[in-house]
Amino acid sequence: MPREFYVELTWKCANAHSNEGHLKVCHVCGAPKTDVEGDIDDGSLTPVVDPKLAKQAAAGEDWSCQYCGAAERRDDGECVRCGVSQQQGEKRPVTKSSFTAEAPTKPEGWKQRSIPPLQYTKRRRSLPFWLIAAPVIVAIVIGLFFLLKPLDLHGKVTALAWQRTIHIDRYSLQHDSGFTLPSGALNVANDGQRQNGWNYHVLIGHHRVTDAALCGTKNCRTQTYGCVTPQPVCVKQNNGFKKCTQGDPVCQTSTTCDPKTCDVSDYADLPIYATFYEWDFWGWSHNRDALANGTTADVRWPDTTPPPLQDGEQERESGREESYTVTFTGRKGDSWSYTPKGYSEFETYQLGSRHKIRVVLGSVSTVFD
Repeated sequence: MPREFYVELTWKCANAHSNEGHLKVCHVCGAPKTDVEGDIDDGSLTPVVDPKLAKQAAAGEDWSCQYCGAAERRDDGECVRCGVSQQQGEKRPVTKSSFTAEAPTKPEGWKQRSIPPLQYTKRRRSLPFWLIAAPVIVAIVIGLFFLLKPLDLHGKVTALAWQRTIHIDRYSLQHDSGFTLPSGALNVANDGQRQNGWNYHVLIGHHRVTDAALCGTKNCRTQTYGCVTPQPVCVKQNNGFKKCTQGDPVCQTSTTCDPKTCDVSDYADLPIYATFYEWDFWGWSHNRDALANGTTADVRWPDTTPPPLQDGEQERESGREESYTVTFTGRKGDSWSYTPKGYSEFETYQLGSRHKIRVVLGSVSTVFD
């Protein structure tokens, strides 16, 4: 717990003689102590050990006699200098009700001075952000309007283009490899053992270790070091003494423990091996694309006549694709491309024919006739 103790101070009489705090009369000239709060603290921290002085220090603040001005101990029932009782003679603090405040008087020669009005400089206000941003936003909106606005024009067909594709699969003898043989495999070859995955975190044994993190601790010991005693905090008691309070020492501690010994499991990731095979099989796979294109209205599908096939081989179509493009040119020489929805629409356009078209973002979106 914090320790409390008293330390004796000093004071000086009217003749500048230094006296111990417990004295109320100068030991040199006999002048009384008249300032209850006039104790001098020289920084000493020597505790009072005399029981009589310790009792005086704990008695409380001295009182001042309002008749002779002497400072008296709190436990003195009467003034030792003039004999008046403490109850009658103790000087009371002055309160606000004990005096009447008077209005301050103006000094001789005082006169009212005229103060010129303050001059203000008109600051130039900056334009609000919205007033600056609004024209920019309006310009962007107008630009987008004209950019996205559909244009209904007349265009002349100046170019045609088409392309047709047929995808062809072939049934043939093919080669494959792996760990699992499919049904119908031919010409099977065994390529030996190969890694076919991992067996993760397999227990392979144990070993004994002495480790605090793995096994825990034992025989823990706490050591104390680096103790620091706080500086005492002292308060003057206005009775020739000061009361000091000193906190408990603050120490640092460290704990040391011995590690325990235990068995630890050992794990490993082990590869998995299996027989690897190679084989042939008959199956379908994409073989080639037959392509036809042109720039006239003569549209046709490409020739799919197969090349010479081996015994057992076959061919089949796996899909068809077609695309068409029509180019329109305006009176001012501007050109726009258009993609018909199919051949039935594409065949309605002839080179040199004119049509009413709608242009959006540089391309024809609609043809009206």
